[in-house]
Amino acid sequence: MLDQMDDGSHEITLNRIGGDAKSYGVLRWSAAAGLTCSLTLSVSHQPPISESVGVGRFKQDCYDQPEAIAFTDDGTRIELYGLRLDRFPKVNHEVPESVVRELQDAEDLDHIPPMSGPTYTGTALKAVIDIARDLLLAFDNSTEESNRLYFSGSTGMLHHSSEAVTFVARDGSSTQTRRVCTPLSDGISLIGINVLIKGSDGGWLAYKYEPPSERDLGGTSEQLFISFLNGRKVPFHWWDKRDGAIIRRTYYGSQILKHEHYNGIMTLPLDGIEAAQYGIEVLQNLPTLFEGFCRKLGQVNFAPALNSMWVARESYLDHQMAVASVGVEQVLKAWREWKKSPNAPQIATKKSIWRDESLKKVIIQNGLMPVLNELIQDNRLSHLTLEEKNELAVLRSRLQSLWKPKNEMALATPFAEAGLVLSELEIKSLKRRDPHLHGEWLDYPLNAADLDHHAEHLDSLCMLITKFVLKLAGYTGTYRDFASRPIDSNFEIKRLS
Repeated sequence: MLDQMDDGSHEITLNRIGGDAKSYGVLRWSAAAGLTCSLTLSVSHQPPISESVGVGRFKQDCYDQPEAIAFTDDGTRIELYGLRLDRFPKVNHEVPESVVRELQDAEDLDHIPPMSGPTYTGTALKAVIDIARDLLLAFDNSTEESNRLYFSGSTGMLHHSSEAVTFVARDGSSTQTRRVCTPLSDGISLIGINVLIKGSDGGWLAYKYEPPSERDLGGTSEQLFISFLNGRKVPFHWWDKRDGAIIRRTYYGSQILKHEHYNGIMTLPLDGIEAAQYGIEVLQNLPTLFEGFCRKLGQVNFAPALNSMWVARESYLDHQMAVASVGVEQVLKAWREWKKSPNAPQIATKKSIWRDESLKKVIIQNGLMPVLNELIQDNRLSHLTLEEKNELAVLRSRLQSLWKPKNEMALATPFAEAGLVLSELEIKSLKRRDPHLHGEWLDYPLNAADLDHHAEHLDSLCMLITKFVLKLAGYTGTYRDFASRPIDSNFEIKRLS
């Protein structure tokens, strides 16, 4: 029914797809490829997908309504959502022995057709299956909580509590491991346990209470927080809900992001040799950081900026600075929107001519604008075409926008107003925004100095966004400075004041 392969993937045998005893297949889940499937349908059976909505598109209800229902050998129901199958299936000429037995038992047929239907391969957005709790892959006692999310990522080397657990499966086999727990709040805990997916670190985000709807789990502040701790986008692979003798598991089809460069390096010193010196302090501050992170996320939406930062780190070399600069722009946008809200505190701003409304009035409203208005009223622009006259409205708008600071000054505002003192390198990195967003690429062939400067500016922007989030959350502890350039040691550990 449900097996774990040598590469750590899970494989589920499917029978009676769409209620058709002659249709069968295999559903596979892996951290690298998400949900993939191979469905062999009877000659008379149509692919289990609804009417086409266009190439590469999904139906609006594909996440709520299953597009195919199948059953395992023991009759367990499996629901497949958001199927995307190849248009050109493979034609088969044999029927597997398991299907032969299924046909004989279910329909008492005297003969088997010489040719089975075509085989479609494709992917799914999610799959829901009920797993008996006494099966090994149910991982039943990995958590005490009944609701949990499994992710590929690190939970750190230190934890609040540790407990030995033994699991005995229905076939008599047993496994022993340790369950370690770090409470993030009264109802949410971070659970670390020995590797469940071969070759990959992982953990659980466990809920003592009923979590939000399954559809909303992927975008919760909790998932964003786990990603923030890991310094990269952390994929959540499945959601388990314990119900009596079964665990209802929802596998997600999203693929894991590659993260070779930053793999295993956490934002805070919770792993590596630094954990021995700083880990206990960070661990004690983690619930406070989690609370501040979630609270501030509801006020200043820094989620897009974090996602841009993670994408930049994993992007092609030519695009990294452009994507990271977008992240900085998203910080500015979120900060400005928050400052407009009635609950935002009054923040003292640095004096600048760009904020001097009286000077703006003298130069723009009483100076340049009257000159333009006089030209129009005196009919001295009558020689212009209609199209050119329509462009005068654009000219008016541009005159108003002249009274704006340079981009790097505006981009620095949210960081400074949040209480961060920008370094010379960070100011230089902000100045790189314009050339990279306007199409400047690295000059080839590259030399070592080019690559070093590029990486330095990229890490500087990413670190600036990271410090901004920590500052908003009220964190005053230690962090890893990914923008540091130690010659003969690890990244510097600094304290956010």
